[in-house]
Amino acid sequence: MRLAIVGGGALAARLAMSAKESSVCSAVLMLVQSSNSALSRAADVVTAGDSTSPSAILEFCQANKADIAVVLPWKALAGGAVELLESSGIRALAPKKRVAELEDDRSLAKRALPSDIPKFATFSSSDGLEAFIDSLGGRCAVKPVIKSSGKEERVCASRSECLDYCRALLGEGQAVLVEQLVEGQEFSLLTLSDGESCLHVPPVQVYRRCYVGDSGPMVSGVGCVGGENLSLPFLEPRDLEEAKRKNEEALKAIREMTGEAYKGPLCITYVANVNRVCAIDLHANFGMFETVAMLSRSKFDIAALFSSLLDGKLSSFKAEFEASAVVVKCIFPFGLLLDNVREDSGKLLGTGSCAAVLVGTGSSIPSAEKECEAAVRRIPGSVFHRPDVGTSSSIAMRTESQRKLRQIKIGVAKNR
Repeated sequence: MRLAIVGGGALAARLAMSAKESSVCSAVLMLVQSSNSALSRAADVVTAGDSTSPSAILEFCQANKADIAVVLPWKALAGGAVELLESSGIRALAPKKRVAELEDDRSLAKRALPSDIPKFATFSSSDGLEAFIDSLGGRCAVKPVIKSSGKEERVCASRSECLDYCRALLGEGQAVLVEQLVEGQEFSLLTLSDGESCLHVPPVQVYRRCYVGDSGPMVSGVGCVGGENLSLPFLEPRDLEEAKRKNEEALKAIREMTGEAYKGPLCITYVANVNRVCAIDLHANFGMFETVAMLSRSKFDIAALFSSLLDGKLSSFKAEFEASAVVVKCIFPFGLLLDNVREDSGKLLGTGSCAAVLVGTGSSIPSAEKECEAAVRRIPGSVFHRPDVGTSSSIAMRTESQRKLRQIKIGVAKNR
């Protein structure tokens, strides 16, 4: 098998590194916006080109005789890259255009989520906005409806903060989604589907605030943790089982909405509330943190897994994971949370978000964190990272917060 991976960055590099160890993959091919020596070590062929252009992707895959393509850039998927590849006889493990559009539009994605999601409403003008915010008590999450707009989502602690940010987005022509805040710890669950069967990957918690102590602006993530029991310290077994069931329900909903079975990755973010898990977001692609954590603990051949997914043979594929903890930390050029790495005179220069992703594994999350942090300290130059991802104090704070939430709320309910 000749496997093409389209898209640069840490996720593409980590997929390439894993595929290069495969016994069924004869060549790993990468199409990236900007090449560097690190990527050259990860793949057999690395070509710099337009990884967002469906026609450029097809040309690259045909020129390099690719059998399977993993396409990561959303713009390429929304432009019909998968359909174009498949029409030329190249199989693609990525969402087709209709699924990519569904993922990008949060109001559409909500339709694929289970019905017991937090209360929300979308607005393209300020009509009814204040009344809805008041109905939520003034504390809510504000998100641009279109993810690819590049606008951040915010958790607003007051009515005025919520209104100000909504009006700012509306003033820029962005529709907004206002959502009820749900108490509890967030986690995400990645599920791989062959259209019928599912493989649920161990859950992770992504750290989305930029600074120590869960402070600062929210971004897509600065790191993540996964527990040594293939769960998370604050989750109960029933939480994980409920999330698995809801991921499968979402796959069925996508099938009903698009008219065909979806083959590929689906990642849903949840909040573990008092007595249930609430789905709050959906991604129909390989999430970076979920995938890097998966690859760090997998005991299977990733290229063979891709083939099984596309062949509809996932039910007979043996997928096992190491029962170890994992901690992932992102390294950014100091002061920047943008994107990518370029090479100049033999030096790798960070030009934006996630210049590097470092992974530590161990018998516990804190031990994995120490391994990861030691690797961070060896990186020269002016870089930024969040040092408390996975520390003992950070994990204890999350676990205790969840324990108190469930103990207090359930106790109140029993006394009523």
